Amino acid sequence: MGEFCGQIGQFCGNSGLATNFFMSTDDRIRNKRSLRTPLIIMGAAMAIFFVGFGAYLLIDRSFLPHIPVEFRNIFAIMVLIYGVFRGWRVYSEYF
Repeated sequence: MGEFCGQIGQFCGNSGLATNFFMSTDDRIRNKRSLRTPLIIMGAAMAIFFVGFGAYLLIDRSFLPHIPVEFRNIFAIMVLIYGVFRGWRVYSEYF
């Protein structure tokens, strides 16, 4: 299948040429950037969802009518705060 060439981080594949096991810094940055866009979209979507859900709970009084209003409002405010926190984390990490 292949053999170890004897130097640290090098492996001789089927072609007999030594390949480097370790990525250079540029390759790691390039790979991280390719993963960045989906994570931004996912993080922003979750932040928007939590803010929207919290606002909906505060605005629509007929949603979840069997839960007392005080507890529903407390839960809605906590969801809003969590949504803002998620949005801030996405913003601070990727921008």
